[in-house]
Amino acid sequence: MGANGRSSPACSTSGNWSAHDGIYPTPNSFQEIVPIFISAYTCEVYFIFENRTLGSVSMEKVNVLIVNQAVFTCNLLALVLREEPDIAVVGTVTAVDQAIELADKCDIMLVDAELPNDGALTLSLEVGRKRPHTHVLITGVEKAPKTILKYIEAGASGYILKEFSVEVLVEQIRAVPEGKAFAHPEMVAQLIERLSELADACADQEALQKGMETLSPREIEVLDLLSKDKTNAELAAELHIEVGTVKNHVHSILKKLGVANRRQAARLYEQEQEG
Repeated sequence: MGANGRSSPACSTSGNWSAHDGIYPTPNSFQEIVPIFISAYTCEVYFIFENRTLGSVSMEKVNVLIVNQAVFTCNLLALVLREEPDIAVVGTVTAVDQAIELADKCDIMLVDAELPNDGALTLSLEVGRKRPHTHVLITGVEKAPKTILKYIEAGASGYILKEFSVEVLVEQIRAVPEGKAFAHPEMVAQLIERLSELADACADQEALQKGMETLSPREIEVLDLLSKDKTNAELAAELHIEVGTVKNHVHSILKKLGVANRRQAARLYEQEQEG
């Protein structure tokens, strides 16, 4: 099936199938259509079109910067990508600081996962997250969900597994500017689970914020002292109130924040102050 639910002639060599069913401009002919990816966000199947004839179709070039500690690999990737009519290699660098300097000159930054000192993670944070017009693709990644999620959460727009071919890399480069986010089928469940966890965390943070807004000035004073490990007697002495009044304030705070004990309340308060 195609990405939009239409039947895909995966075994056909005819050229009458419209590329609008996938992610490409319509070429003149195709020799073979091979399903490759499932979208991490829509679970749609996308296709690589092999041996395509582009004819007079015009495409805007995607500017690519290659970041790899091996000069040979940089040169080899540049040589391959420059054969593609819709891709322009704007440079090759071997260090993180050089990549950051050139980040605004490229649409996509191909970053080697094995850069020293967590260089790929640094570029995901510094470029992928802070420069919305520059996308980071991590290349040569091991098929390890935790590692991949680390890069995605840091700001990377996608990844290329070690076993993937150059053809797959080219298709990823073309897809990213269109807002496509691809994941290996084995990663889809992991990504959905992580998105669910993040949604829960956001909901908890929103509930905490609402709870904090309902606290009275006196309760905030009490909560601040709770975060400093003060006992009820110490709280009473410092605030010049009765111990029983302190207990009432603490009970009210726990109820409003939806926590079970004063230690949890203090931890939430500290997180709120740090945020």
